[in-house]
Amino acid sequence: MTKSLKLFVLILLISFVFLGTDNVSHAASAALSMTITCPERAYLGESFVCQVDIHNNDSVSHNYVLWWIVDNTSSEAMPTFNSSGVIQSNETASLPQSFVFAPVGYHFIALKLFQDDLLVDETDPYSPISVEVVKIDTSIAYLINPSPIYPNSSFTMSLWVRNESPEAINSTRIDSISIVPPDLRDKFTQTSSTSTTLGLIAPGAAKNVTYFFDVAHDTLPGTYSFRVSVDFWDSRDNNYINAYYVQVVVSSRETLDAFSNFQLQVQNSLDKFRYDLGVLQQSVTVVTIFLLIVMSILAIVNMWYARRLSRIRRKLAS
Repeated sequence: MTKSLKLFVLILLISFVFLGTDNVSHAASAALSMTITCPERAYLGESFVCQVDIHNNDSVSHNYVLWWIVDNTSSEAMPTFNSSGVIQSNETASLPQSFVFAPVGYHFIALKLFQDDLLVDETDPYSPISVEVVKIDTSIAYLINPSPIYPNSSFTMSLWVRNESPEAINSTRIDSISIVPPDLRDKFTQTSSTSTTLGLIAPGAAKNVTYFFDVAHDTLPGTYSFRVSVDFWDSRDNNYINAYYVQVVVSSRETLDAFSNFQLQVQNSLDKFRYDLGVLQQSVTVVTIFLLIVMSILAIVNMWYARRLSRIRRKLAS
């Protein structure tokens, strides 16, 4: 191999090592710098803004391209979208970008800035900004007592309102409880106050309240729905209203009467069993006493017989 050919191969190897390891060229001296303003927390279904301010520190203008890489943690990720333009000397370009993220959890935004098609080193390696997306929400649990319910009776509805959010909710209240459909409202009469203020509820905590109802005598058997409206505010003073449905089962009087008859039969059977058991216990006691008396008499007779036999033996021996 000639010297010129060896030199050519060496140049190719050096080029492969230094150029083949990185497919992005870097700016030797970056004149552009940027600052990023982005919230750490956003809310599900609501838009928020991240703003990038790019400043030209040079005495000449420069072209810029800004890559926005969303929810991609790969260092080789391509831009989700980009912004581009020209910045004059000592000027700043403000680039606000609106986002709406879903689902709940952490989402990531990475930025790469190019100056005249060369990557600015301060935006590499890949270092994403994390934004936590949260949902302000509540849940409800309930207990109906007694269950089942019968016409011409009363019952209680206990409600627990739980804060499912990562931050406190304020001024929470149960705004209304209404039967669905409304034309059945004469079948159930609420005997306690409708609107109840629960106040502040911490994340993951719950507060409860109990309501009282009367059931009309002509209420038909079936399952009835009550709409419970929960009104609350978040830390930003935004108002939320959640609606929940509570199921109440009303049974027939015939079912109640049949159940009462069954209870009565069971009670009578238990009473008879207790009586028979008592008689048996008395009989066992009498038999036991009789056996004790007989055994005592037999023991006395046996002692008398043993003494009599002993005397007879002594007389015969003499």
